[in-house]
Amino acid sequence: MSAPLRVELARAEDEGALRGLLAGSPMPGAFRVAYEREPDFFLSARLLGPHCDVLVLRAGTEVVGLATRSVRLHYVGGVPRPVGYLSALRIAEPYRRGTALARGYALLRELHGDGRAERYFSTIVSANTEARALLTSGRCGLPRYVELGEYTTSVLPVRRKPKRYKGPVEVVRGGGPGWPDPLCGFLATELPLHDLTPCWTKAELDGGDGLLPRPDDFVLAFRRGELVGTASLWDQTACKQYRLCAYGGILGVLRPGLNVLAGALGWPSLPPEGSLLSQAVVGHVAVTGDDPDIAAALLSALERLAAERGLRFLLLGLMSQDPLLLALRRKPRLTYRSTVYEVLWEGEGRLAGRTVRPELGRRKRTL
Repeated sequence: MSAPLRVELARAEDEGALRGLLAGSPMPGAFRVAYEREPDFFLSARLLGPHCDVLVLRAGTEVVGLATRSVRLHYVGGVPRPVGYLSALRIAEPYRRGTALARGYALLRELHGDGRAERYFSTIVSANTEARALLTSGRCGLPRYVELGEYTTSVLPVRRKPKRYKGPVEVVRGGGPGWPDPLCGFLATELPLHDLTPCWTKAELDGGDGLLPRPDDFVLAFRRGELVGTASLWDQTACKQYRLCAYGGILGVLRPGLNVLAGALGWPSLPPEGSLLSQAVVGHVAVTGDDPDIAAALLSALERLAAERGLRFLLLGLMSQDPLLLALRRKPRLTYRSTVYEVLWEGEGRLAGRTVRPELGRRKRTL
């Protein structure tokens, strides 16, 4: 007789099982990546926001599924609003075709009754067509998933000796007298222009609890003395890692030749299967007028900073129609695509159609 299934909030003693479930569930795509959360799953959950519910699916005493519901302030219509993010959905293979999904969403619907979040969004790996079809079907009491667009995560190699940017803006490191007041003011002006951008507090921009970028992890772009762009080098590897499990398709075939070429040009080689990526997220991106030339200057400065710290890759996440992606037009990169959805329970209104710009450093993909 099979063990009875139940869905409930995680307990402290589930921590190891949660890490194991994530590590054993690589995402599909041109390269298969597993999201690891060493040394503590609950520590990594703090990256999602000040409130995070972790749900587990149990078969008897064994944890065979998980999902998270996190809530923090995001800009919606230019105003800070409490927004929920549904992420990290994993169900072990033998339990995917039963009632587990319906039970999980029933608990999520119950948790939604606490009023913490006014609306929700989520992301699903675009190549995971089976999961996308299921979650957007509306069956089994699932909420309505409304597509907001495609999200591109660009994996940018860091050269051993990056070129110094030469252009119309001056880029400097963060910190110094008065920090982070100039950054706070700039982000409070620029981030509300897009929906689903996070609201950052002064304490968070000054280093927060150690999981966030420090002042000297930021780069600021100035034009004629005016602050016109910001970005950060957000190294999350102390609690959040990416393991490259396998290359797919033509990339796996071409990898040896590409690595020879990369070595000759001073680029990092594509890492072997099974290795952890030496990487950092590009966070806190804000640019006046969404000018891709300013974004390119910021990325150039971050590449130099990453090279100084021995990192091999930068991860930049933007919607596929975001004009800032033009900053990458001459850069070699690998891309990983997801689809962003607004998740609606009964009677809730949709976003008003403005552009969205979710923060990669605050996200875990759903599936």
